[in-house]
Amino acid sequence: MHTLPSPAPDVDALQELASFRSQLRSCLHRRGDALFELAEAMLCTAGPVRSPVELSLEPEFLRRHSSVYDALHHGRVSLDQLRQALVQRLSPAPAGEPLMFAIDTTPLARPDARFADQRTMVMVRTKGPDMFLPGWDYSVLVGIGWGATSWVQPLEARRVRPTEQ
Repeated sequence: MHTLPSPAPDVDALQELASFRSQLRSCLHRRGDALFELAEAMLCTAGPVRSPVELSLEPEFLRRHSSVYDALHHGRVSLDQLRQALVQRLSPAPAGEPLMFAIDTTPLARPDARFADQRTMVMVRTKGPDMFLPGWDYSVLVGIGWGATSWVQPLEARRVRPTEQ
């Protein structure tokens, strides 16, 4: 059986990825290495993650399972630095055209989170009638790409509290 050789990786794309990873790591303070490894484990896991400690079983997470909760509790993310890193990677608009953005509010149902702070009832679409479950609404800002693509570039997401609706 003859297989075609795989194309060589795009060196520019790999350099861009390395640059973004470096910038992402610099956004993570206090337990930053553990937070970064958690992010890598989430991206590399083969299936759904049911609890944070499951991520400690992934090969990308090089620490003990107890450091998962320590990183989530004590780690810090510089949102301004992260936002800047994402904005720097926006696709440029064609000459003479403006950048385009979209905002959407997306519900995140959390019916099993009995002690979640400031939950509201969010509408969840189903194959049958729509359901209302406890959860949170998130507002998401994305950059819209040009041309024949449906991809968007996320820039920010924040929880919309019940008092803000």
